Amino acid sequence: MTKEKKSKKNIDIKSAINSEQRLTNFSYLLLLLALGAQTMILELTMPRILAPTFGNTLFCWTAIITVVLIALSIGYYLGGLLATQNNIKRLIGLFSALSAVWVLGLSLVGESITSYLSELGLMLGPLVAALLLSTVPAIFAAAVVPLVVEMRLGEPGRVAGQCYAWSTLGSIFGAFLTGYILLPHLGISGTLLISAGIVFISLLIIGKRVIGLAGLLLIFIIKIIPSNPDPGILFDKSNGYHRIRIIASGNTNMRTLFLDSTIEGAVEIGNSYPILNYQKKIQQIAELIPGLSRSLFIGGGSFSMPKYIKARYPTTSVDVIEIDPDVINAAYKYLELHNEVNVLVGDGRNVLKHRSLTYDLIVNDAFHGVRNIPFHLVTKEFTKIVKEKLSSHGIYAVNVMGHPTKSNLVNTIVKTIMEEFEYLSLLYDRGNTEQNIWILASSYPIKTGISPRIGEFDKVLTDNKAPVEFLVATELLHERLK
Repeated sequence: MTKEKKSKKNIDIKSAINSEQRLTNFSYLLLLLALGAQTMILELTMPRILAPTFGNTLFCWTAIITVVLIALSIGYYLGGLLATQNNIKRLIGLFSALSAVWVLGLSLVGESITSYLSELGLMLGPLVAALLLSTVPAIFAAAVVPLVVEMRLGEPGRVAGQCYAWSTLGSIFGAFLTGYILLPHLGISGTLLISAGIVFISLLIIGKRVIGLAGLLLIFIIKIIPSNPDPGILFDKSNGYHRIRIIASGNTNMRTLFLDSTIEGAVEIGNSYPILNYQKKIQQIAELIPGLSRSLFIGGGSFSMPKYIKARYPTTSVDVIEIDPDVINAAYKYLELHNEVNVLVGDGRNVLKHRSLTYDLIVNDAFHGVRNIPFHLVTKEFTKIVKEKLSSHGIYAVNVMGHPTKSNLVNTIVKTIMEEFEYLSLLYDRGNTEQNIWILASSYPIKTGISPRIGEFDKVLTDNKAPVEFLVATELLHERLK
């Protein structure tokens, strides 16, 4: 063989090796992309897992984000320590598989584990649940990144930057995919199965065929296992706002709406009169308004009160602002919502602000999680908007959960409303227990209810500072410690 032929053969071999190396490098970058996506999908799905037990609160999000960031830090550090080992490729496959398998487990038992932690309360419970459910997969996924950096050839800075960039791109992809596609259409378990499936497919691509195929087979088995749903559950869907469930009660005509962990309303099929005790008081509130002609409800829920007002006062215009389209669609299908009630889709504050109409009755019955009213619907600035949209003889009614005389939340909201309204009254059942309390406000004296008592330490809620969730959580903690 001549020197020219030998030289050409060596060039061809080097070219083939370089091409194979580039392909290998790219396949590992795809794995980092998949693991980054899985971590973000898990982070955004966890609130839906926690919601049936702890509600969808600031504490849930804080706990999840904190735990995932801690886990990522531990994982990066652990991967860096193990990067000196000779079996880096084996560690990459093992850690990736363990992370994905853990996520598969969450799709099966995540909600059950969370329910056992309900006694820990709204502040500690989400933190413990996030630690138990999210730490392990996030650590293993993060540990793979420095291992891939060590395995790849090239300038260290360039290689590290490329690996972390692909991991971050995966997180971006996972965030978008979860919020816009996966959770709305596949629910919790389907979303987690997809995230793990992406990782197992990536393991196939890097040559870990046994692990990849075994993982995909496990997903298939989980998917075909019959779920045996409760026949009483008429509707069950998770989306970007809530987990929505409508449950029929035995052989009765009762249907109850759950949003996350709380009952948001109930209806009796064929009967327009409200079922829940606090909702029955809408009859008493409406009778206070002479010539009721136009009413607005912020928060649809089961639509029990709007339907009653329309049935009791047929000539009255009834508008309802509901932010969640799935709640509206479920109400039309299962809760006898009809077109005589005008439903407006959107945020209560934003829609009300841009309405050109005034109302004789404005009802604020929007809840988000355990006892939580969305903070921007109870601030001084929002109350000012309400007053501008209320007729001179109108009443503003706010539903709040708390103790009639000892609730800091109730007292704080009352003091806030007092900034705009001269006359206030509290309407609730007799008894010294936590319950739904109607805060009624108007520009004229209200003939029913009890005058509120405000302490000197009660604050006014503003858009800048409205710790509604903190007030709710501390009250629940005090109740638990009694």
